[in-house]
Amino acid sequence: MATQEVDVNLTTSWEVQTEDDGSKSYYATIKVVNSETEEVVKTNTTETFGSTADLQIEVSRVKQWYEDNPKYNVGDSDAPLEKNLATKAVDAARTQADIPPSNTLEAIQAEEEEYNAEQLAKAAAAAAAAAEEAKKALEQLNKPTVAYQEQSYLFANLSQLIDYKRNVLERTVGKPLPYSGANQQNACLLVDGEPYGFMNKLTQYPNYKRFFEMKNAEISNLQPMIRLFKCIQDDNGDEYQVEMNFASYAGIDRKDPASYFKNKNKRGFGAGIRDFSFTCIGTDPFAAKKSIEAKLTIFANDFEELLKCRGEGDCDAVKFEDWYKSYRYVDLALKTGGVKNKSKNKNMAAYQKQHEDNINKLNFRLKVVVGWAIPKNFPSSGSSDLREAINNSYITLNLTPTIHAFDMDEMGRVTFTINYLAYIEDFFDQSQYDVFASKKSLYNRDVRTANLLAAKSKCSADEIKELQKKQADEVAEDKKETIKNITRKLMKVDVTSRTTKLKYLVLSTDDIKDFQQNGLSSREVSSLKAITSSSAEDKEAVESAVNDAIATKADPNAVQSEDSKALDFTEQLMTDINKFKLPFFYVSDLVDIIMESIGESLTEASSNKFLKRFEKLRVVLGPLEIVDTRGSQRSTFCSLGDLPISLKYFMEWLSIKTLKQADLKYNMSTFLNDFFNDLIVNYLNNDTWFKLKGSQNIRLIKSSLTSYKQSEDAFDEITTEIKRQAALYGTFQAGIGFDRYRLKLSDVSPAQMPLLRISGVSGLPVTQKHVSAEVNYFIFSAGRVMPTEKQNGDIAEDSGRGIFHYLMGKDSGLVKKISLQKTDAKYLKELRFEQSGYDGLEQLLEVYDVTVDAFPIVTAFPGTYIYVNPRGWLPGGSSYGSGAVTDITRYGIGGYCMVWKSEHSFGVGRAETKLHAKWVAGLHADTKDSALIGDALSITSPATATDSEACAELAETRAAVAAFMKKIEDDPTAGGEIPGGFSL
Repeated sequence: MATQEVDVNLTTSWEVQTEDDGSKSYYATIKVVNSETEEVVKTNTTETFGSTADLQIEVSRVKQWYEDNPKYNVGDSDAPLEKNLATKAVDAARTQADIPPSNTLEAIQAEEEEYNAEQLAKAAAAAAAAAEEAKKALEQLNKPTVAYQEQSYLFANLSQLIDYKRNVLERTVGKPLPYSGANQQNACLLVDGEPYGFMNKLTQYPNYKRFFEMKNAEISNLQPMIRLFKCIQDDNGDEYQVEMNFASYAGIDRKDPASYFKNKNKRGFGAGIRDFSFTCIGTDPFAAKKSIEAKLTIFANDFEELLKCRGEGDCDAVKFEDWYKSYRYVDLALKTGGVKNKSKNKNMAAYQKQHEDNINKLNFRLKVVVGWAIPKNFPSSGSSDLREAINNSYITLNLTPTIHAFDMDEMGRVTFTINYLAYIEDFFDQSQYDVFASKKSLYNRDVRTANLLAAKSKCSADEIKELQKKQADEVAEDKKETIKNITRKLMKVDVTSRTTKLKYLVLSTDDIKDFQQNGLSSREVSSLKAITSSSAEDKEAVESAVNDAIATKADPNAVQSEDSKALDFTEQLMTDINKFKLPFFYVSDLVDIIMESIGESLTEASSNKFLKRFEKLRVVLGPLEIVDTRGSQRSTFCSLGDLPISLKYFMEWLSIKTLKQADLKYNMSTFLNDFFNDLIVNYLNNDTWFKLKGSQNIRLIKSSLTSYKQSEDAFDEITTEIKRQAALYGTFQAGIGFDRYRLKLSDVSPAQMPLLRISGVSGLPVTQKHVSAEVNYFIFSAGRVMPTEKQNGDIAEDSGRGIFHYLMGKDSGLVKKISLQKTDAKYLKELRFEQSGYDGLEQLLEVYDVTVDAFPIVTAFPGTYIYVNPRGWLPGGSSYGSGAVTDITRYGIGGYCMVWKSEHSFGVGRAETKLHAKWVAGLHADTKDSALIGDALSITSPATATDSEACAELAETRAAVAAFMKKIEDDPTAGGEIPGGFSL
């Protein structure tokens, strides 16, 4: 029986689809409509096509299929679409605007044309930009290789200038140590040597490895310990501490326990620590005050418990001796010592006193001693080494509060939460520690502030505005004077050595031309004798140049031509037309001058409170590895303080940093962070001066630590060690003493570790000493550096260096879990291929950073190195370090890592540490592994004599092969054996 034909019409809706990447694709929906009933019999939607032309072909094919199908009798294959009134109105408007109606072929063709035109325009713009870049690159190639800059010249001669400082200047002139000998001012401390493991030598006790061998029974006997101390100063600046106790049972903190029963309205009593957590961060250049963050949570049965006076004495007493031994729990959140004087009848002296009270913001600080406690009846047989390890497990945190919150429930119980930051960084970020400080500048600033305070309470808005305008002019003059003051101190002649901190490198025009043409291949500094100190003429010329530089920077409309930029600062130092002097200084000299200036200004101002705290501060400039920028790859171990800085480069940076400020103040904590994280790191990592990359790829680690010296009158630990090494290894020089003024890490034995007494008295259950013996360290050092020697994962050898082994799945020790995170650095795989190639299983090489969850390990400071044993992931593997396939440290899993952040948390039924560490090296670290780390790590290897000989032999072989191939090219019939064992 024949199938009855159905009379139908075909409608086509043409559609445009925008893809995720912004490109356009096109498709159509074809409907088969019964011509009598107008019901849709069938619907077909095509695939998407990249052009309307391809889509038209597909639509024609579908329509033809229906026309050829005997089941359908197609009347109109291009029937109009059925549209509602709203769509018809839109189409009418489009028609009036000469735009095709929607869902038609003409509509999507018009949209396709517009899209294609946009793409063509973008392609043309990209081509034009590429042509412009190529033109600029060509122009650059035709210019001298290096645009002369003073700092770039110093950079190219870095190794020579560092050697000059260490082997000439310090041995003949010396360097001040803090409060030692003739120097009664503070000064920075230099640490020299291999940067790998530096923080371990400072902070890690070798016997702490016993913690990683503890059985579960031993761990279950331990309990965390948290002790809080309120540290205050008297008017003479002497510090005292009082411990803030929390009652463990009823009546311990009450003189009259029966008082609990006298008040029938009281629902409970007591307060205690609910939670304490802190985080140490070592690599955050933008967070000047966040090397330590902490949070303390106290639970109290009512608000009265927080306000109640405890301890000895009267909290509301006026005399210091009557109140300093007392405390309230709310003191833990108090920071500002100043109280606003509300009297309207104040003279200028009263306003100045109010200002001084308000800037004395840290009326006290919180000292926290945290670690493991040895409980009573702890097993003693066979565990003396464990007892000693526990005794060395404490650290001291000095904190200052930031914000706090009270949370009260329906029963009146209070949860008191306080956030803290590192005391060292916050306290030394006050105006008393201004790096530009002088008695005159501090006086002028205080007078301006007092005048403004007085005006705000007695003058009209217009009068206040006029006063502020007048003060702005005074500030501008003070800025110029204080910036020039630093230059003057750099040029000050030392009475003993008759030298200045500001040095001059005498250069000829031929030296500069050679440098411009050849960059890092230019000739080295011909003679270090060309370095001189400031003469009277130099001082006058430098001051004039500084005046011009400040005036230019101060005027935003001042325009400087390209031709004058190179020599604008040094042209005034030219002794003749063919020679001029490049002024520079060393980082340690600048830091010493700043610390000396702050000490002098505090002494002149009789600020005993600030002066005595400043005397406890030590700025440590840690070790650094510098590679010869001229291609020999010779490594030089030095200190951050040995880096030379161009005076012009420093002044330009300083002007940019300070001239935008309303008032000139650059407090020491902020200045040091900016100086090292911005100026120094950017200078060392700058790869724009030379066509060949010459940067050092330095990553900076900063830490704030508290330790305890032997006694109140003793030197700090690092100064003591410097003096010990000087007596043993130095040479006595008349007038300056022993010619060694830095700590050499290579001369520190494992028996001396750690150098800092971070846990009080070493090996004894004395968790901390009196506050008068404290030393606060501000430490800068290079981080994430490869060891120069091969590491073999030997637990005894590593523990002797303070590098402990972390193993997941072990039935003993503090480690709970270790997780891996793959590092997805841009172009990392390409870099690895370029440096190492795809050598068999080496293709599996990746970088896996680690996160360690453990019981508390509070001594794991940022910058310390750890060894993550890969056996936790491959317990049945071969001997590690054997080079076997199963030595998975070769593939970036496990190995030596550097801690960059440590988180510690103590609470009810909870005591834990989370360490975040960056992968540094596998077992038997090899220089080719640098491809694993890419931009994250600088890896260098000193060139040995063997390397040089092998390289020379290889060069000879290459020359012989080239000669042989030239002979074959000239005479194809010539025979002979190819040199070097090569074959055609």
